[in-house]
Amino acid sequence: MDPVSLMIILGIVLGMIVFLYGRYLSANYGEILPSEEVTRAFESHEVHPGFVYYTSGPDDFPNAIIGIDEKWTLVTDTWKKKDFSPEAMKETVENMRHRASTILLPLHGFVILDNKKFPIGIWYSLMEARTRVKMAGEREAVVFPPRSDTWTRYEKR
Repeated sequence: MDPVSLMIILGIVLGMIVFLYGRYLSANYGEILPSEEVTRAFESHEVHPGFVYYTSGPDDFPNAIIGIDEKWTLVTDTWKKKDFSPEAMKETVENMRHRASTILLPLHGFVILDNKKFPIGIWYSLMEARTRVKMAGEREAVVFPPRSDTWTRYEKR
């Protein structure tokens, strides 16, 4: 076999290995996708009874709020569990909206999907604060919190 053909075959084999390995690594990760419906729910201060809510960052204006389906377990040592009433949700969301308006960045809602593309929760934050979700086991998810300087890095601009 000539060297050019050998290089082509080797390139194809290596490409397939990289592709398959990438698929294997991503098999345990979900997604966090923008959702106008989730944005409206948070901005209407809705508290869904089937969700367990958590915040990340300061209590007055969290870096993010998430709601995880009660059938799932959030594996975390950083998210703080919150029992939101509609009034408490309103106060927290309005505090976040006020702070976001001072840095001229909008807040958005997102749907959290598992690795099979099924919704497992919701997320509310600055668009730039999104992160990733990893499946930890059967109906267990790790939702990585946003950076701790979510607000301050934009306030210093």
